[in-house]
Amino acid sequence: MLSGSSNFPPQSQSLPSYSLQNTFGTNFGQGPQQQPFLSQTNQQDLLHQNADPNSPEVFKDNLRIVQQQVINLQDFAKRVLLSIQNAYQNGNSPAHTQADIATLKQMISVVIEKMRQSGVGALPIIPPSQTGAPVPPPSEAQLLANTTKSLQALYEKLQRSQESAAVAANLLSTDVSSRSGK
Repeated sequence: MLSGSSNFPPQSQSLPSYSLQNTFGTNFGQGPQQQPFLSQTNQQDLLHQNADPNSPEVFKDNLRIVQQQVINLQDFAKRVLLSIQNAYQNGNSPAHTQADIATLKQMISVVIEKMRQSGVGALPIIPPSQTGAPVPPPSEAQLLANTTKSLQALYEKLQRSQESAAVAANLLSTDVSSRSGK
């Protein structure tokens, strides 16, 4: 046996390691069925490092990733909303709720950045069907109706705000005029 000689490279050379730990803390991804939010994204990003970013396959994968991230984001937002609504119930911790809100903000920024980098953000996000069958995109009439409804709701909200401001201004001006008249 030869001591000190080997056909293998020295151990000082190390392979790059990727940490796929959940960076959102210990509260996110509770339960065995949920995977950590960033781990899934990092795995997909590692797969696409050497791929052409303009290929249809990469775009489809990015679309699936964003759809899954949006679903995870919606689920987590519902959990945070319940946590906020039950904030004053026994057993609920304000620190836990605050941590969940911070995690939600971080998740939103991750989704926004992924949408921006992948080019998927310019498209409407259509949730995948429960059966796995392709979901047809909404028609132009449906998109127009949804846009009109959203704009109408925004207009009504702004109009109520202006009306409330006008009432407050009238009350203040009436109070000022009644004081100056004395």
